[in-house]
Formats: sequence, C-alpha cells, structure tokens
Amino acid sequence: MQWLEQMKQSLTIQLEENKKLHKSLLTKLNSLWTRMELSEADQKQFLEQYTGYSDGVIVKFKEEVQRLEELKLANLEKFIKLTRDEISRYWDLMCYSEDDRKLFVPFYSDNIGENLLADHEEKLERLILEYNTYENLYKTIKQRNHMWEEFESMECKESDPNRFDNRGGKLLKEEKTRKRITRDLPKLEEMIVKEIDLWESNTGKIFTVYGHKFSDYLNYQKEELQNRKDQMKENKLRAKEEAMHNEMVYGSTPAKTPKRRIAGTTILTPANKTYQDGPHPDHPYPRRTPRARQFVHSSLVSKSPVRTPGREKNFPRSTTPRELMRSSSVHVPSPEAGNIRRSLLTTIQEADD
Repeated sequence: MQWLEQMKQSLTIQLEENKKLHKSLLTKLNSLWTRMELSEADQKQFLEQYTGYSDGVIVKFKEEVQRLEELKLANLEKFIKLTRDEISRYWDLMCYSEDDRKLFVPFYSDNIGENLLADHEEKLERLILEYNTYENLYKTIKQRNHMWEEFESMECKESDPNRFDNRGGKLLKEEKTRKRITRDLPKLEEMIVKEIDLWESNTGKIFTVYGHKFSDYLNYQKEELQNRKDQMKENKLRAKEEAMHNEMVYGSTPAKTPKRRIAGTTILTPANKTYQDGPHPDHPYPRRTPRARQFVHSSLVSKSPVRTPGREKNFPRSTTPRELMRSSSVHVPSPEAGNIRRSLLTTIQEADD
C-alpha cells in the first residue's frame, strides 16, 4: 500500500509538471502560429488531435515547436518584423513612453540575424510575463484613461452652445455620464494606487505611466485640461474683440429684411384663361388653360365698385364697366370675349381721362 501511495504522489507530481510544460509549449505554439499565419482550422485540428497532458502529447507539442522554429529561421527578417509588432503592442498595453522604448536598442537595429531575433524573442517573453502577472493593473489603468477621455471631452464641450440642442435626450445622457464618471473615477484611481504599491514592492522599481509617476501623471492631465479650457476661452474672447473692431472700422453688417412691394406699383395678373372643352373626368369643374394670357392693370382687379351714398339698398343699379369686364372674363368663353374686353378697356380709359 505504501508503494501505491508513493506511485500516486509521483504521478500527481508528474501530471502537474506536464500541465506547466503543456501551457508553456502551447504559448509558444500560439505565438509561432500567429507569426507563420497558420490557419485557425489547422490549429484547431492539431489541438483536437493531441489532447490531455500525457507524455505522448508533450512529445508532439515539442516536435511541432521544433518544426516551426526551423521555418522561423528560414524567414528571419519576416519574424523579426512580426516580433517587433508584438513588442510594440505590449508596450502600448503597459503604457511605455518613447524614452522607455528606446532603452531596447536591438529594436532599432538593421543587422538581421539569429542573434537579433533571439534578443527580440527574449524581450517579448519578459513583456508577456510581466503583463500576465500584473494584468489587472494595466487593464484598470486603461479603463481609467478611457473614462478620463470621456470627462475631458465633456469639459471641452461645456461652453459649446450646440450642446443645448437636446435631440434624443443628449443633455440627460451627458448628465448621467458625468455622474457616473464623478462617482467611479476616484475609485479606479484608488485601486490603481494600491496595485502600484504591490508592483513596486515586488519589483523594487518605480512604476511609471508614459514616463511619469502615476500621481504626477494625474496632475499633468488635469493641468493640460485646464490649459485647453483657458485657451478655448482666450480664442473665443479674441474672436469677439476682432468682430467688435471690424464693426467699429467697417460698420455693422445691415440686417437683411424681406422685400416689400411699394404702394402704387403695377401688378400684372393673368386675366384671360380660357376653358377646355368639357370637364375633366376627375374634376367637376372644367380646367383652365394658360393659353392667350392677357394682363390688365391692378386697379381693375383690386378696387371694388364705387357706390353712390344716396342710392337706396333695394333699387336696382346699372352694371359698371369694370363689373361687366370681370363677369366677361369669367363667364364668356366665346371668341368675341377678346373684342368685348378691348372695347371695355377703351371705355374705362376714356372715362379716367
């Protein structure tokens, strides 16, 4: 029984070691597959074919890594470029400044060779290890920076009059976002400070965000935002002073008013609209045609007939020439309408003279 217990412990230890080795080999395979641009279908087929943590599976993983390493050496320049892209991506995730990046001199070397590739791979492995160890810290910093960008955008739009165009409830959404940021931003910064203290105690180094200590980085962002707001106010004031100066020198721009017709001017109106023969099937009244348009003076259309003060209401009165002309233009569809209209115009003009 003791021998079985020892065997069980030995197998348990070996299983744990195989799991760690399997994880390390799988990480290398994923990196090599990505650089070699191997299709996802081939990757999936390999992983489905070799499952578990047995010694046989570990051997197959090592063989696949060895095969890809040989292909990598045959394409050194391509792999160096891909490795540099990966390093740049982790630098961005870990908030590296330009000065911090320049400390890795091989990144800017043109001497293509196995040693240069080895330096890049070693650097990439260190970055991956550090990021995975303190992943929560870097993700929290990224979340905090995104929230600060939202706050900065709202602060810069605070003096914009267009923000009061409340279509779609924009003001309500903006107020909710402002309350959320005011509530959550200090909490995130407090969490980051605690994570940084743990990082510095474990590494013995000073944690920086884009080359600044975190506290200095926060103060720098606040000062930069205040400077931007002051600059916007100054530009607005300068534009207002320039407009006032131009108004004093060149005068104010006259306001544009709608054009009005001067009293007494002549208005030409269509007076000769003949009917077509027969009504339209869709309309009960006959349609007019714009042919043979003639125009008359506005006085003939706008003025009402003159009534004599002494005339009794019930007495019949004679039809005036203007009324006769108006009735003829509406009710006389015969060809003689033009001659009658011309004679009436002549009579009216003689009476006016």
